[in-house]
Amino acid sequence: MEQNIYNNLLNEMNNNLRIFSKNESNDEYNVFDALEIESKEVLTCRFICSLLYKDKQLLHNFFEMVLKEKQISENPTIVLEHTIKDNRRVDIVIYDGNKIYPIEVKIWADDQDKQLYDYYHYFFKEEKNEHNKIYYLTPLGKDPSAESKAELEDDRIQTLSFKEHICEWIKESKNECENERIRNILDQYLEVINKMCEEDKKINALKESIGLSEGFKYSNNLVALIEILFLNKNKNSEIQRLIQKEYLKKFLEYNHNTYYLDDDVKDCGDKNAVLKLIEAETGRLIALICIDTNLYIRCESLREKKQRQETWYDNCWAYLKPYGYSSTKAYCLNDCENIIDYGKDERYKIDITSYLNDIAID
Repeated sequence: MEQNIYNNLLNEMNNNLRIFSKNESNDEYNVFDALEIESKEVLTCRFICSLLYKDKQLLHNFFEMVLKEKQISENPTIVLEHTIKDNRRVDIVIYDGNKIYPIEVKIWADDQDKQLYDYYHYFFKEEKNEHNKIYYLTPLGKDPSAESKAELEDDRIQTLSFKEHICEWIKESKNECENERIRNILDQYLEVINKMCEEDKKINALKESIGLSEGFKYSNNLVALIEILFLNKNKNSEIQRLIQKEYLKKFLEYNHNTYYLDDDVKDCGDKNAVLKLIEAETGRLIALICIDTNLYIRCESLREKKQRQETWYDNCWAYLKPYGYSSTKAYCLNDCENIIDYGKDERYKIDITSYLNDIAID
């Protein structure tokens, strides 16, 4: 590869990343840092809900400063991971009289197809919500994707940010709080929010540099970064996982009306999982898309039903190939180098339709 291609990548990254400076080291112990809560949506939501239940002033301030609403009832009901139809879950839902406040939290996970659209219409139509908004909370207040909004009007979505709204709420509540232990916890959480937002800026800047800000796009900068990762034997890094996910989202072929991809693979039972394949109608996990040395699909239902499939190993997993179903050479993706060869040619779509036809879904 020519030297100027590397130079172009480094210049682009320098332009996008130069706004960041190293934070001063802090020797004090931060419990949220230890839990890595800044990257875990479930823990983040659980902590926010615990604050709302713990202190009336925190709850009042949240309504006023985050939701921009006046609290009506004395004791609103707060639901964490609210399950709606098709077994889908909304991160935080607050019931206050006849008004419902659904809050979808996205830290580094991607939107799902029609996610906000479906959530909004569930609460508006099925639960007769008198409030006409759904809230979308991210580190820096970004807009939801067009796929998530679908036909939902922009004025029905209220974007929120940890950087502005949650920080403002925490700071104001800390000043008013008389409990020293809670004040100390809020101080620690503010530190973690700042860390989360800086990481989010860096990830966005990196994606911009290599052309992944709007999904996978083959570019010289992307090729140069993959080569650098390969030469440094930097396998299974967060950057490489990011490239792999965006690549697979573009090149995996399946029925998008029947299934959708979700990149929240925490606690899914396979350390090699990169994406989850979800059945749209039921919200059930159908399969995992995984990368070890090779790319493979794993389906637990085959193991549970003890079904034998000739082309599947141990009844529950099979290799994926860029040419579709095959028992020949596996598709090595763990160092991203094949992305250089296949990523520039859409003829190398990875069709998983035949794999899914093998999975009996009752």
